[in-house]
Amino acid sequence: MNIIEFFGHSVGKWFSQRTSYQLAQKEQWHQSDKTDVFMTALPHHEPELIRIVQASKLDLSQVQAGLKVEWQQTLLKKAGTTFLIAIANTADEAEGLLLRSVIAPGQLPVLGRYRLNSDNSVVLASEVGDVYAEERIWFAAPNLRLRTSLMRQGREGFEHSSFYSEIRMVPPPERAVA
Repeated sequence: MNIIEFFGHSVGKWFSQRTSYQLAQKEQWHQSDKTDVFMTALPHHEPELIRIVQASKLDLSQVQAGLKVEWQQTLLKKAGTTFLIAIANTADEAEGLLLRSVIAPGQLPVLGRYRLNSDNSVVLASEVGDVYAEERIWFAAPNLRLRTSLMRQGREGFEHSSFYSEIRMVPPPERAVA
């Protein structure tokens, strides 16, 4: 599987359940949350994809795939939208750059990396200042996606971790065969 196929498998409407752990907190160290997540493939000519890549001063011709991710508001998290854009920067298809752009005033795209593992999981990693984030995503079945997320600030161990189980409620429409 390559990053284009992985993003393609992610398209659809998903029911997402998140369990989070704030490891440094003594009270409310554990929280659970549920929401619907909508993932849409971004064509290379999508204006928002072009704007994000150009704002990051990267080459549009190296864009591999793009994904728009939207989620609904929950008790713990506001509704939002983020764009994920995979960019080839080596001959190795298993890894590359990942632009992550959140739709919020003053937010700049974050440049990170993606790596496809031999078990068909993808690891997304980024670092902004002294905050490091790593997410591992894999499919347990075609309509069951699992994710783990780890974050830390500074060089000491991880401070925040989450586990997500996502069940596809609405698959993407079938593509017409030419």
